[in-house]
Amino acid sequence: MKKKYRPDAVFASNDEIAAGIIKSAIKLGIRIPDELGVVGFDNSLSSILSPVPITTIRQRKEKVAEEIFKAMIKKLENNEIKIERLIEPELIIRDSTTLKYRKKEGQYEKERV
Repeated sequence: MKKKYRPDAVFASNDEIAAGIIKSAIKLGIRIPDELGVVGFDNSLSSILSPVPITTIRQRKEKVAEEIFKAMIKKLENNEIKIERLIEPELIIRDSTTLKYRKKEGQYEKERV
């Protein structure tokens, strides 16, 4: 892909895909994270074993399991199950992303790519 049309960063649906993107980019001579930032999802073993450790989003699986358990108990106790919860994920920053500067309203501010 010509540099002119290449994205600054890629968000992959999981860490395995992110690792594949990194391997392919390295083969093409693209420097991670200087020329391409890569973020994965799930904080799997692939995020650590990748040629460049992957910045990833970790789901709080323990908290999700806890909320599911509470919903099941509530359902058993009073047959009610409408529960909405937002469980914040955790951003784990590793070597596949870097800070870049973007000009906004006449000022430069840092943004992670």
